Amino acid sequence: MAVFPVLAVAQPEDAAGTAIDFEETFEPTPDWSFVTSFGYDSRNGNTDKDAVSAHAEAVKTEGQMRFNFAVDGAWETEETEAEGEKKDETTVNNVKASGNVKAMRNGYFLYFDVSGLHDDIADIRYRFIESLGVGTFLWDEPELRFSVQGGVAYVQEDLGESDDYAALRVAERVDWKPAQANGVSFWESAEALLSCDGMERWLLNCEAGVDVPLFADLSLRFKWLCNYDSEPADDKCSTDRRFLMEVAYRF
Repeated sequence: MAVFPVLAVAQPEDAAGTAIDFEETFEPTPDWSFVTSFGYDSRNGNTDKDAVSAHAEAVKTEGQMRFNFAVDGAWETEETEAEGEKKDETTVNNVKASGNVKAMRNGYFLYFDVSGLHDDIADIRYRFIESLGVGTFLWDEPELRFSVQGGVAYVQEDLGESDDYAALRVAERVDWKPAQANGVSFWESAEALLSCDGMERWLLNCEAGVDVPLFADLSLRFKWLCNYDSEPADDKCSTDRRFLMEVAYRF
């Protein structure tokens, strides 16, 4: 789900909290479930141009394991001139693929997350992240869930030159679905990576959103993202902001 390049994307938290039975929280999904969305992406930071966004996600629960895979992308159309004639050229601005596995153990969940990103806007040729850690639910009710997690990560990237480093990762997420809201749900998440080398390099990803059911398996989503990199590529801004409006379909 954008997209802050270097951070492991925060996936929907499906593990149970302390002293809560796993089977009461995870609903088994014998088959894969899928979500696709497509919409409008308004940006501010390293670019002020609007774009088209797309997202695809696959989820499956098996026993006490939850698997989640996702792909995100954004495209914009630029007007170019060749041989005295104006032409429209569509370019891929950023593409990210991620995978996440969670395993429930005695009220806590272990997670492993891997992601890969190419971002033309932020001049990130590639960024690969592997993250491993543990999390738990501080609040776990049908209407409201609040989880925290922490672990270690390894980052490999190229922002003009190759670099790699180990980092600490901390994250939190809130999911709220009011009983009287006719299926409308809200969420917010934040996560940070801090390099282990003196904590001089750090990255922050914040997201907030709302999902409004339309009919059947179709919904309208609004998302706001703010991404911060303390050491961006040369001549690039540290902060990128995005507002997305997408139509999502579940099947």
